[in-house]
Amino acid sequence: MNINQMKAFIESVQAASISKAATQLHLTQPAVSQQIQSLENSLGYQLLIRSNKGVQLTEYGKVFYSYAQSFITLWGNLQNDLANVENNNATLQIGTCPAIGQYALPCALYLFKQKYPYNSVSVQSFSSEQILYHLKEHSFQIGFIQDGYNPQDLTSYQVLKNPLILVASPQMDLSIIELKELHTIPLILGPENSDLKKSLRLSLFQYGFDLTPLKPLLELDGLESIKSTVRAGHGCSFLPYFSIKKELYSKELKEIKIKGVNLETSFSMVWRKEENLTEAARSFIDFIKNEGVKGFC
Repeated sequence: MNINQMKAFIESVQAASISKAATQLHLTQPAVSQQIQSLENSLGYQLLIRSNKGVQLTEYGKVFYSYAQSFITLWGNLQNDLANVENNNATLQIGTCPAIGQYALPCALYLFKQKYPYNSVSVQSFSSEQILYHLKEHSFQIGFIQDGYNPQDLTSYQVLKNPLILVASPQMDLSIIELKELHTIPLILGPENSDLKKSLRLSLFQYGFDLTPLKPLLELDGLESIKSTVRAGHGCSFLPYFSIKKELYSKELKEIKIKGVNLETSFSMVWRKEENLTEAARSFIDFIKNEGVKGFC
């Protein structure tokens, strides 16, 4: 089993045709057929059902297909990492959860570039769960995640702890509530699998409060959409302080206090253990540890 055989298999599945796959791969149809046959022989299972109408996956093929895609991704990432070492490429690939990526990290990245102008940086936003997956797949060198996740097999360093603030439009005639009264106000929350919802659930649990029975008025994906809806007076929401401090200062939003409750969320920088990091990655980690956190927006 080799990479070319897996590429031939994946291309044939995606095109639903060996002949079309051969065209995409710039090979002859017999050559692609032979690669897939050799792959099946090495595994001991039939992966594709061939017919005049094309090909389709067997049950064994469905299992192998998902693994093959990961293998190809890892192979591509390995090739890029090797090329980076050979060429002394200083590009740093960072994955970040939306909250810290949109509101806190940009200023730190600017300061990092001021100190290390020759290091190029590429930043992509994903959920914390996706970042952990992509880190293990070597798609990123460094990630930033919100609390509520267990970064197994990764090194983790907490970079920020921030209050979770219950906010509303200034027009709402409410300034303080009891925790047990949360069900009486129109809440706008993130979807169940969002970083915001998981962090809020974890923070409330420390006060013995179960978020599950609450029925939010709306579930919106994205902090900006939640903020816009709250500003318009359609409900209340819990948001990290750094994402709303400008709106609180300009009085576009106001805080609703919860008696005896101080909710917090935290963010961590994560990277793979026991790995020879690039010089750019080491410089960035040291920068965030020593001075970058002070530069968060």
